[in-house]
Amino acid sequence: MANQLHILNGDATVPEFRKSGIPGKIVVWREVLCEGPVKGPIQEDLFWEQRAAYIQDKFGGEHYKEKMIAELDKIRNLSSYDEVVLWFEYDLFCQVNLLACLNFIDHEKICLVCLGDELDGQLRGLGEIAANDFITLFESRLPLSKDDLAYAKAAWQAYTSDTPEQLSVFSSSDTFKHFKPAIAAHLTRLPGKNGLNQVEEKMLLLIKEGINNDRKLVGTLLRDQGYFGLGDLQYFQYLDQLRPLLKEEALELNELGINCLEGLAVFPQPDQYIAGVFRPSYFEKTWQ
Repeated sequence: MANQLHILNGDATVPEFRKSGIPGKIVVWREVLCEGPVKGPIQEDLFWEQRAAYIQDKFGGEHYKEKMIAELDKIRNLSSYDEVVLWFEYDLFCQVNLLACLNFIDHEKICLVCLGDELDGQLRGLGEIAANDFITLFESRLPLSKDDLAYAKAAWQAYTSDTPEQLSVFSSSDTFKHFKPAIAAHLTRLPGKNGLNQVEEKMLLLIKEGINNDRKLVGTLLRDQGYFGLGDLQYFQYLDQLRPLLKEEALELNELGINCLEGLAVFPQPDQYIAGVFRPSYFEKTWQ
């Protein structure tokens, strides 16, 4: 029997995966690399120190060392395994983590399970399926070729660069068939001429239409987010960034918010990194 290592996309995947009885050890990739600064060589400690500082600042990730760094230490040397199987999903959240994982690990035999609509024609996450489904997916896992790994390396370099235009040249491959729509979603997070990106515009429009509760707003976004795959904490971060466009006493647009939506004013750019892009610099170069 092969000695396998399974790298899972998150803790929600673990319970049903264990029930499936698929042999091998488990490592969980616990990161949110679709948010915040993603700069420098991923194998170097400085990369992860920057990530730890960002997670601590934005999400209060005081357990980052034990939650993420300890897991990374388990996959720095994979020579004792016959095969490494990666389990990820179709959305932006997972596609970015998948690229990162492929650029971090080094092994001669890497196989991929990337769940989208393969089971029943409906887009699903690994945390939503039953144990028997994991067996089905495992049996159809895809061995990654040198060309696949080269694609992942080039795509990661484009994602982490300060020139996001590089990403537009990538098409989905037979192996990475969900990459193009996920990256299309990523590029909508860059600011437009009014300083807002499409996520922020959608939030303001929902508020304008009458949603006046933070949790209801975020819940609406979570139910209809397409290829983003973001969590509630990420949407609350977006909402916090939009506070200059909202009234202090209620979840309603103030005059600046209304004018931004109508293209009559510009949203002041937050000091935010979107992968390798510093948002204020991108906005100034693109629209001013």
